[in-house]
Amino acid sequence: MKINNFPALETLASNDLLLGWNSATETTRSIPVSTITSANQARLVNSNATVSKIDTLIVDNRSGNITVVIPAIQSGEVGIIDITCISNTYKVYLDFSGEKFKGFTTLSNPYIQSAYKSTKLIYLDSSTGWIEIDNNLVTYLAPYRAGMKLWLEGGSLLDKSGNGNNATAVTSAPAVVAGIDNRQVLRWAGSMNQELQISPFLSGTTAATLYCVFTLNANTHYNLIRTRNNINDYWRFANNSNGYIGTFLSARREDYPASMPSSGHHLVSIHASSTTYEVLLDNLSKGVVSVGYFAGDRFRIGTNDMAFTGDIAALLVYPTYYSKTSTEHLDIISTIKNNYPSLTLV
Repeated sequence: MKINNFPALETLASNDLLLGWNSATETTRSIPVSTITSANQARLVNSNATVSKIDTLIVDNRSGNITVVIPAIQSGEVGIIDITCISNTYKVYLDFSGEKFKGFTTLSNPYIQSAYKSTKLIYLDSSTGWIEIDNNLVTYLAPYRAGMKLWLEGGSLLDKSGNGNNATAVTSAPAVVAGIDNRQVLRWAGSMNQELQISPFLSGTTAATLYCVFTLNANTHYNLIRTRNNINDYWRFANNSNGYIGTFLSARREDYPASMPSSGHHLVSIHASSTTYEVLLDNLSKGVVSVGYFAGDRFRIGTNDMAFTGDIAALLVYPTYYSKTSTEHLDIISTIKNNYPSLTLV
């Protein structure tokens, strides 16, 4: 194809055609200008915005946090989204409009990690929903009720409560892996050498309430929290599935709590006062026993004498008694439900 001269510069309309020449086949090709200008063209926003199902977005978040709404996807539609934020001072949250993210429906909005400042999302199907191909998102956890003495979560041994009750390994530390709801968790492999210890932090208290989100991967004994030496206690004894629990007690209870699980994701809460003791499994009571609280002389997690095979996702300890009907307990349960939607709580 020969072009003798070029016309004057002018702005192309969206319905104009761009022509090309294929020398191999000696044929012309054309494409509308609108197709090029609408595909993969990055948009710049500086406030809350909604993206298209196929979109590239640059977010100017230098002045504050911004939420980007991801559209709902209908059957047969494609979703490919690329988001980059300018600043790492403020967050860019993603609202998935009720669609699943990595297989789970989350009530909270993940945000882009400040260290990376970008994410690429692809919609797979209605079962999995959206996935990220770069693992640059952080799933935001709703805040727990304040006042805890210990808060371990996110696969970290550092106490998030601000009290400095950090955990250390007695021998070897559990692995940090992706677990329930794709959150970072501590994983025990049944090796009986991954016990964690924390310096006793409940001295002088007269009551305590504990919450533990955990996953069981094998039908074994387990004792996730021990607070007294030489007590030989179990959260579950594999031979009969019952507990012989001793957490916050001066002596273990026989066959309590009954029928503890051997698989799946669960929440155990322990409610210990000066006169009563109650264990809740998945927010359902295992019965109340008349025995008083004992602060103990140690705080051990995943004890070595029990071959625990599974994960601990979250551990909260409050230095007071919350009954199962209290506002405080209901508030904590609501937060745990939000942060771990795979739990089945009553």
